Amino acid sequence: MTLTISSADSQSQRHNLNIEEFEECWGRPESLGQTGFTRQIKLMSGIELEIFDWKCDRDLIVDIPVHQHEIQLLILTSGCLTYNEVYPTMQSKRSYLSGSGISPAYHIKYSQSEHFKGINIHIEREVFRIFINELYCNNSAYTNHFLKQDEWKYAF
Repeated sequence: MTLTISSADSQSQRHNLNIEEFEECWGRPESLGQTGFTRQIKLMSGIELEIFDWKCDRDLIVDIPVHQHEIQLLILTSGCLTYNEVYPTMQSKRSYLSGSGISPAYHIKYSQSEHFKGINIHIEREVFRIFINELYCNNSAYTNHFLKQDEWKYAF
């Protein structure tokens, strides 16, 4: 049987296993039928690396509401993430690059037969803007596509 929860329910089930002041590591909630971990490391102000390795003992759907989104690079090394037509299916042969801005609401399905491993890199808009400015690309397609605030974000 598939379990459907909100993103807030998913976040409230975390069991934090802090290691250092610049990182968090939490076990996946067994009450939701998950085993494994997610580790988030603050590389510098405005840039975070997230490493995950977990699986479900049942199908799980998480409802994500409209929200502000940072620049994100997802590299999935195993598993398959299925979305409700908002995004393409993500699997180990397809990664995800997204600009900042407003993310539409979506549902993400995690199948019980999958083992989810990968990394996420999150970069705040202003940090990316400074980086691009230092490369002398200020008014380029990079800023037009990746640096949104009150507009719908781009995803590739």
